[in-house]
Amino acid sequence: MTELTPRFSATRAVTEYTEKYYLPAARNYLTRKENGAALAQQMVYQLGILEEQWIYLRFGKTKVDGQSYETEIYLGAIDPPRSTRAFCRGDPPEVYTMQQKSALQGSSNTYIYAANYPHYALLMSIRYALELP
Repeated sequence: MTELTPRFSATRAVTEYTEKYYLPAARNYLTRKENGAALAQQMVYQLGILEEQWIYLRFGKTKVDGQSYETEIYLGAIDPPRSTRAFCRGDPPEVYTMQQKSALQGSSNTYIYAANYPHYALLMSIRYALELP
């Protein structure tokens, strides 16, 4: 019992949650609050555009070659993000960052995004990165 108590104690849980979740969330809040909350306002604006334009987002050809993944994404009126995220299956889920490789020739606002990932990862979906630098 003495070995289990520190692992399952309320003190440990509160300390862990404070360090892992609450303090980083507070730091992120302070960053977004700077300059009259300009960063937060920009994120809300981008989210509104994304929600409005989501129905126009289309995926084109997808290529998987070994550990590399490449896909065409038509963004409609959405500004091309610097990167996007690819969500993968797993426990816990693994996330692989996709980089904008190039614009697709002959198509308006369509880009090729690419990522490398371990062979066991199964890519499930792709989403626009809302988080700003």
